[in-house]
Amino acid sequence: MLNSLINPSKPDNYEYHDGILTNVYRWNIVLQPNEIASIKYKIKPDHLGEYGIKPTTVIDTLNNKYYSSNAIQFNVLCNKNNICGENENSLNCPEDCKTGLKDNICDYKIDDVCDPDCTQDPDCKLTGKSSLYFILVIFALIIIISLIYFFVNKNK
Repeated sequence: MLNSLINPSKPDNYEYHDGILTNVYRWNIVLQPNEIASIKYKIKPDHLGEYGIKPTTVIDTLNNKYYSSNAIQFNVLCNKNNICGENENSLNCPEDCKTGLKDNICDYKIDDVCDPDCTQDPDCKLTGKSSLYFILVIFALIIIISLIYFFVNKNK
């Protein structure tokens, strides 16, 4: 089952569509001419992926005509739970997948974060150069301190 039912609390039936077991909901509402009714339901998808709602069919029993609404297709791309889970990435779920995480998306931009999914992220290069500059500065300071020590001790 791909969703948790909230209202109604259980499906009326289960059917297979393209080999996938789906929930079926049926409402039987009798209306008088010019009367309006609303059908409400609420589901909570348990998994990421594509969902569909089949067309609603209305039958006019006076003249035996069938009327159908459009089918609805929608994608659930993000499970907002502060965990960058399977099938989530910084594009479809930025709330959970911050830039710089291993999420199979290279967000190639200068943002001081080395993205492990990029082969040539400019931030990764800057990090490598920064550490090289840091080592060179420390090496230069050691040489300067050594020279100062040498000249101070030579004059004594």
